[in-house]
Amino acid sequence: PLPRRSPLKAQQYHYIITHSADERGMDVALLYQRDHVRLLQTAEYPIRFGNKSTRHSRNILHATFLTLSHDTLDVFVAHFPSRRGGQHQTEPARIDAASLLRSKADSLFSVRQHAHIIIMGDFNDHPDDKSLARILKAGIPALHPSDKQLYNLFLPRIKERNFGTYKFQGRWEILDQFIISGDFLSGESTMKIRNKEATVFRMPFLLQDDEKDGGKKPFRTNSGPRYVGGFSDHLPVYMDVIINDQ
Repeated sequence: PLPRRSPLKAQQYHYIITHSADERGMDVALLYQRDHVRLLQTAEYPIRFGNKSTRHSRNILHATFLTLSHDTLDVFVAHFPSRRGGQHQTEPARIDAASLLRSKADSLFSVRQHAHIIIMGDFNDHPDDKSLARILKAGIPALHPSDKQLYNLFLPRIKERNFGTYKFQGRWEILDQFIISGDFLSGESTMKIRNKEATVFRMPFLLQDDEKDGGKKPFRTNSGPRYVGGFSDHLPVYMDVIINDQ
């Protein structure tokens, strides 16, 4: 693993990973630094599909941390079912995943006075698609946020041209996102998101020329069975979380 065999080891990085019954053998993982947060507990939740009970996908990872400000931080990492087979045909599977996440978030809202929730990952849907906007109910960041609501930091950017994490048929799409609870947007919170925004890490070495559709596209590792030597077909996203340890 990278935390043991790379320079990440010196930075006190550790990892958590799911053990899913995914049909392609895929899992989700989370890296964290032990000198910044203390891991309290982990859980993983399999997605129950209403229309195909025998189907399997990536489990949703849930990690609970204690921060330097002595607050509880709940992080969910998700990789929603893909669009392979058609966006509309596969949408019910992503709705099932979003329903599961919403129920877990509601449970935390009911037991935590100030719930600090981060939901992140590859959702295989856009911020304004049904699974995220109507089922997970992740809205646009508000000037006066509710601490019992979820907000999608990428929802304000869906109309930007040539902005996204994944390129499909010449069009950039925002599939990888950060969704946060309203307390992160409060001026009185001990944890805040810098500038109340997230963005895409779009460095030249992560891109290559798009000879078919023009412009640039992510420099992927494989193209079908062929090894290309890049990093990923998705660009990474990031945000800065400011923790007040006073």
